[in-house]
Amino acid sequence: MLHGKKGFDRIVYAFKNVLQSPVTWLFHDLTMGASGSDILASHFPSAKVCNPMVIENFTCDVPNFRAPTDNIPANDGDFEDYSVDMYEWLALMLLQSPRTFKDDRIDPLLSRCRAPGISVTSSGLVKVTWQGFLSPMWAHKTFVEMLLTLPSDEVARY
Repeated sequence: MLHGKKGFDRIVYAFKNVLQSPVTWLFHDLTMGASGSDILASHFPSAKVCNPMVIENFTCDVPNFRAPTDNIPANDGDFEDYSVDMYEWLALMLLQSPRTFKDDRIDPLLSRCRAPGISVTSSGLVKVTWQGFLSPMWAHKTFVEMLLTLPSDEVARY
């Protein structure tokens, strides 16, 4: 970058006014596994390990994930209602709401939350929560393992 070029003044301003104190940078080396050497080792980085939180085998009422396809050209709002219901159910699952559990016996006058749709089945679910970097290779590997684990008729549903 040369003096007088567009953007040069922004860099000068940033170094004079913004970057005067130590700054914490978040960095992930995608090639670290291949070479075995750490690029940042000379800068004494503080390494943070991100571990997933796994909750296994909680039994919930699971809705049918098939969207209504009979009246989509008519645009009568069925698909919009389905989308909102599924979003609400996923939000309840994220919060681990007791309203989604199979053995929940709340009075219907107190809470109208339930799994959307007519055909609801009880199923054991696994919830994986992750905070931090998620590499595309890990996501691909997990997706392939999931596809290989599921029966072929279950994979066709999605």
